[in-house]
Amino acid sequence: MTTTYRRERHSVTELKIHLVCITKYRRSVFTGESLDLIEKSFREVAEKMNFQVLEFNGEGDHVKAVITPHFREGLTVLDGSGQFLNSSVILIRENSKRVILIYESSHEKNQAIHKDIVTYKRTFLQ
Repeated sequence: MTTTYRRERHSVTELKIHLVCITKYRRSVFTGESLDLIEKSFREVAEKMNFQVLEFNGEGDHVKAVITPHFREGLTVLDGSGQFLNSSVILIRENSKRVILIYESSHEKNQAIHKDIVTYKRTFLQ
């Protein structure tokens, strides 16, 4: 597999995702024809969702793909949970969220994000 760097305006990356789908109990269910159809469908989705398929193959009991994703500006929210001791030394458990922002840095966007952070901290007494 050759090294392919994705060159963007402010970054150079080489992120590869190895996706392996295995049939239940490793039963041989894929034929050459079905693997061709899966590959065709996979490549159509890749084109629509803007990622590259570097490798695609499989056998009767599995399908393997190696892809390179392309991240657009966006927001990802992950669920989490945390705990802390309050002033009365009582264990408090609470759900939490982690926010991940992907964006091209600019003065205007940085100011807008900073304003949102300040508003959040003020609202929730953080």
